[in-house]
Amino acid sequence: MAILILCAAGKGKRLGKDLPKALVPIKNKPIFYYSLKNVFSSKVKKVIIAAPKGWEDVFKTSLKKHFNKKELVKVSYIISGGKERQDSVYKGLVKIYDENFKNNPIILVHNAANIFAKKSDFNKVIEGVKKDCACAVALPSVDTLRKLGKNFKILKKLEREKIWRTQTPQGARLSVLMKAFKKAKKENFIGTDELELISRLGEKVKIIPGTKLNFKITFKQDFLKAKALINLGNSHF
Repeated sequence: MAILILCAAGKGKRLGKDLPKALVPIKNKPIFYYSLKNVFSSKVKKVIIAAPKGWEDVFKTSLKKHFNKKELVKVSYIISGGKERQDSVYKGLVKIYDENFKNNPIILVHNAANIFAKKSDFNKVIEGVKKDCACAVALPSVDTLRKLGKNFKILKKLEREKIWRTQTPQGARLSVLMKAFKKAKKENFIGTDELELISRLGEKVKIIPGTKLNFKITFKQDFLKAKALINLGNSHF
């Protein structure tokens, strides 16, 4: 079984909006609608949404408004997210562990702000976890990259061929993720994503080529780009 934790607790301050980022509308539907649409048509069987504290009922109402009963059955819980993304994921893992630890299911973590992830992205990560320890979708860098020091001094040029930009979804077995998150919690370590935490265990991780459209909505320019793509009738929708 594959269970997905949707990280939707971001405040969206960098978008300049009063609403939490995942609730900001695009074409009369909240951002998290688009991130979930392809999840529901994938091999994912259950979904846990980590929402901003105090906004859980708003998410519940929005789900009922925009999704049908068949899709809603997959949403097991809406939980209160934590201060950091890592805190939100850990709370979701604990919820899953309490009910499913014996089965050691595949867990996917996905940002609500990555609204263009394809159904195939979720399915490829699920299949990747079955064969390896952990994996995520990512893209090779197409830009020339340089490491900078103090006062923007160029220290060296990086080998572009070896640099990949990691996206979500990311996934691993529940037991591996719990071990990685507990280690990070014990050591007060905050990572940027799940693969980083798993790598600290010395476990094997794998990258799966992703898609160029799977960018994360972070800044206003990202939001405007996403809005334009949806208004143009992107093939995802």
